[in-house]
This record gives sequence, structure tokens and C-alpha cells, in this order.
Amino acid sequence: AMTKSTGAWVAGSGNGGGFVAAANSQVQHWFVIMKADLTVDVGWDTSTTAANIPAGYTFFTYLFSVKLNATQNYVPFDAYATDALVDIRLRTSILADNATNPGTAARTLTLNTTAGGCPTGFVFDALISGSFFVTDAAGGVDNYIYYSPLAATDEAPTGAAQSSTVENAQMSTRAGLVGQNTETAWSGRIRTNTSAQIRQRLNSSQASTIVNTGILAYAAPRGNAAYY
Repeated sequence: AMTKSTGAWVAGSGNGGGFVAAANSQVQHWFVIMKADLTVDVGWDTSTTAANIPAGYTFFTYLFSVKLNATQNYVPFDAYATDALVDIRLRTSILADNATNPGTAARTLTLNTTAGGCPTGFVFDALISGSFFVTDAAGGVDNYIYYSPLAATDEAPTGAAQSSTVENAQMSTRAGLVGQNTETAWSGRIRTNTSAQIRQRLNSSQASTIVNTGILAYAAPRGNAAYY
């Protein structure tokens, strides 16, 4: 086992891991690095290709990415690895978007804030949570919220099964009576772009409509074989 900090990189466990200086709300990409003589170490870079790798190290393999918070600290997380993926699960969800009466046009959401969240630089499969609240002023309105990757075609939510070449998710609520409160919560996986962005679209929006979107976890292929 080896431990590293946000300090400047020094070889060996218990030392700094930064190939560059740490900064508030910084995205860090972690790598295993190796010399020609097979000496191995780990560290992080703001470059997705380990462009600032320490002198003497010529080989690197991508491990995972994290985003620091506004006080230059790590947001607590747990990492789970399979043969194909590394899944980063945040111990506390990050509220990425809170919208009142957002309208029915497509909106681009960024799944991170200065407090942390999904990193940028690579494409990730993000596990997001959502909540929806409305007091139905008209009555009889079915509400649908469709989340999709920006790489997919923009589609209006219909309530029917909607498919794409990449992951998407839809949340729906049934029609209520005039003045009735409706609230729904859910979670699903959405693929981001390299700017940690996804698309959100509603079929109906009223003055009382409130939609929250949070980030719970994100995953990427192991070994720098990023999604494209």
C-alpha cells in the first residue's frame, strides 16, 4: 500500500503526490508511474496524459480522477475497481443543480461545483440523483424529465421508452388534481462529456416546478481507456 498527499511529489509512500501545485476545486488525475528499471510510484496531475510526470519516470497508467473542494481538501469517497472499471462513490452527494420553473427547452447541467463532484477531463458514467416537486395548477398534467448525454440527439421527453447509443434516464410523475402537490425522487446513470456535462429536459414546467440534480458517483474504464 502507498499513501500520498496533495503536496508536491516526492518519491515514496507518505509523501506528496502532486506533479503540479494543488489548488482549490482542482481536478486531479491519479496515475501509477514507472521507471525503466521498474521502480514504481503513484501521483496525480492536472493533465489527463500525465504531461508533468516526474523526471526519470517514462511509463504511466491511469487510476482514477477526483475533484478537490473549495478548501483544497478531498471530498470523502470510496473507490471500487473491477477488471474494466473504477467506480468512485462519494460518501456525501453533491447538489449540482437546483432549478425552479426551468422551462421545457433542453438545459446543460454541469455535475460538479466548487464543493466537488464529477471531474472533468475524461468521459464518465455518472450516477445522479434527482428530485421533482410541483403543485399542479392546471390538473391532469403528466410530468416527465429526460436526462441524456450531450453526445446523444436532443429528444423531448414523452413518457415512452426512449433509447440512445449511450446511457440516458427518464423520471416521470403521474397527473394530479388541481392544486395537488406531486413529489418524486430517483437515481440513474448518465454518461458525461469531458466537461462533466449532461442534458436535462422537461415536458412541462410551472411556477411551482422545482428540480434538483445531484451527483452520487462516477465511473471510468481502467488504464486510461476512456469512453469516446
